[in-house]
Amino acid sequence: MISVTLTLATTAPPNAVWAALEAAPRWREVLTDLTSARIEPDGVLRAGAVMRSFAKPDSEAADMAYRVVEARRPRHLAIEAEVGNYRSRAVYAIEKNPDGAKVTLTAEIVPMRGIDRLIVFFARRRYIGKFRAGMLKRARALLTLAERIAQEQDD
Repeated sequence: MISVTLTLATTAPPNAVWAALEAAPRWREVLTDLTSARIEPDGVLRAGAVMRSFAKPDSEAADMAYRVVEARRPRHLAIEAEVGNYRSRAVYAIEKNPDGAKVTLTAEIVPMRGIDRLIVFFARRRYIGKFRAGMLKRARALLTLAERIAQEQDD
């Protein structure tokens, strides 16, 4: 298993962070490797919903479908996905702080085949570095969107 935990601060309050997670059609404003995204069936994050994102051709991103397994607005979101021979899980813990919010993202990838577990074992540092960089890029982008949403709410 590969696991990464990131803790980031934002000036946006927790409700704006949640709004950014739920604003799938706007994700491409900050995640430029996406062509579109949506939350099915009705755009609301709740257990059983599916978050879908579609990657631009020739980008490093992939089309993804994350199943929401837990959603407690605006403090906690847990999502899972299976891609190829890997299973992933991400948990967002959103806390209020004096200047906005603190977001702790814990994400893990689990190879499901024996050969993939061996590859990850021997190339662990490389995989962790790449995984961490990708998670950090996406988390920062969503917090940028949260800050835009907070600003729009203030105007």
